[in-house]
Amino acid sequence: MIEDLLRVYRDAGRKTLETIKTQPLALLLPLGLHLLFTLVDRLSGSLSRTGLLAGFILAIIYALITSLGLSQYDYLIRYQTLNRGNPLDQARAYFTPVYSVYFILMILSILLGSLPNAFGPLVLLYFIFNPLPEVLYISQRYGLDAMKKALEFTKANFLHWLLALGLYILLSTLILGWPQVFRGLVFSDIVDQMLGFRPYLGGGISQNTRALLAQILTGFYMVYRGHLYKNLATSSRRKRDYMGAWQ
Repeated sequence: MIEDLLRVYRDAGRKTLETIKTQPLALLLPLGLHLLFTLVDRLSGSLSRTGLLAGFILAIIYALITSLGLSQYDYLIRYQTLNRGNPLDQARAYFTPVYSVYFILMILSILLGSLPNAFGPLVLLYFIFNPLPEVLYISQRYGLDAMKKALEFTKANFLHWLLALGLYILLSTLILGWPQVFRGLVFSDIVDQMLGFRPYLGGGISQNTRALLAQILTGFYMVYRGHLYKNLATSSRRKRDYMGAWQ
């Protein structure tokens, strides 16, 4: 188990470094997406008076931006470059899969949020369905099928996936502090993990420096987990042991 874990991590690490060497702007992709979301949030004040309709409109806009982000990571993992195609095409590419999962997660969050102590179940939801972004753009699943695939993947690769996630959470906590990370675990959308833990921008030099470091860390982690997911999802431990014996 340990040998397989190290082998998989080394392979994902090597591919991540190759991708970032070829396309260093990948490290700043979470920052760019975060700024887009922040802009939408600030412009959405005029929609607040439309009530329920505003929620649907914002969900559509968020899904379009998330689709654009997934299109970029799709290219980074497959071709080691950013997608320089039409942004509107990128925003449409994964819109339906993203919006379908948004809807399911919204219902789950409402149900879990009604529990007396909702924090625990909401954090558990974050860990159980954590691979959802990769399920959408690598495995090409959507809706309930995507939720099922994410659950099966987490169950089959519990140690490999959650150990890397735990290290990312630890490093993010060292940079941003536990309160910010905890809010992200409870309230952030699982599909939008490319935004990291949404560090606040616009404070003093120290705050902005920590936010930038956190987003660069997220940029590295998103590429790493993309390669890690692809490796784990397309091979079994037996196959990896067999291939490793010939290396």
